[in-house]
Amino acid sequence: MTKSGSDLTGATVIVTGAGQGIGAAIAIAFAQHGAQVVCAGRTEAKIAHTCESINALATAPEALYVTTDVTDSAARIALVKDTVARCGQITHLVNTVGGGGMNTIDDLRPDAFTAMFDYNVTCAFHLIQLCLPHMRAHGQGNIINISSAAGKLIQRGFVGYATVKAALDHMTRNLAQELAPHVRINAIAPGPIETPALTQFVPSHVLDTMAANTPMARIGQPQDIAQAALFLATASSGWITGQILAVDGGAEKPIL
Repeated sequence: MTKSGSDLTGATVIVTGAGQGIGAAIAIAFAQHGAQVVCAGRTEAKIAHTCESINALATAPEALYVTTDVTDSAARIALVKDTVARCGQITHLVNTVGGGGMNTIDDLRPDAFTAMFDYNVTCAFHLIQLCLPHMRAHGQGNIINISSAAGKLIQRGFVGYATVKAALDHMTRNLAQELAPHVRINAIAPGPIETPALTQFVPSHVLDTMAANTPMARIGQPQDIAQAALFLATASSGWITGQILAVDGGAEKPIL
C-alpha cells in the first residue's frame, strides 16, 4: 500500500458480518480512518445501525449497506456488483462471516461438516475471487480473513470448527503467494471475543474461567480485533502478507 500510517482515505472496503460484534467494530474503525465502508450482512436493521454509527462520525465518508446472505453465491455476486456500481471500486475486503459450534466425530454429520466448510472457507474464497479483478484494476488491494485460534489449537470437541479454520489459514498463506506483490492477504486468529455469538451461548461462569486461564486475564473485545485489522489494512503493515496474526491474549493452549 502507498499511504502512510493508518490512513485509509480513498479506500473502499467491503466488510461482511458488519451488523454486530467483530464485523461492526472493524467497519467503524476503518471509517474512522477515512475508508468508505460497505456493510454487508443478513439482517438489515443491524447493518443499517452500523452505518448510522459511521455516518454520525463527522469526518467519515458515507457508509453504505447491502443486505446479503453470503452463503448464497448469487448474493455474493450481487454484493460485489452493487458495491462497484455505487462506489466505483473495491480496494479492501474483510471476510468476517464464519463460525461453528462444538462437535465430535460421533455427532458431526458429513453434510453439516460440508456446510461448515462452505460457511467458513468457500464463502471467503468466492468473495476473494469476485473482488480481485477490481483490486487489480485499482493497482493494489488488501484482504483480511477472520479466522480463529481454534485453527492452531489441539483440543477435544472442535474437530469441525478447528479443521475449517485451519483450512482458511492455509488458504490465506497460499493465496498470498499468488496475489503478491500488488494484493496483500492476511488473517486474524482471535481468541474468545465478547460478542453475542459467544455470550449468548456460554454461561458467565465459563467466561470467567476462560478469562482466568488467558495470560492477559480477560476475554477479548471486538475493538481488539478491529485494531489488528486496521494495522493489516494499512501501510503500517505494507511488507506483511500471508500471515496469521494471533490476537488471543497470549493463549498457547486451550483455556477451558
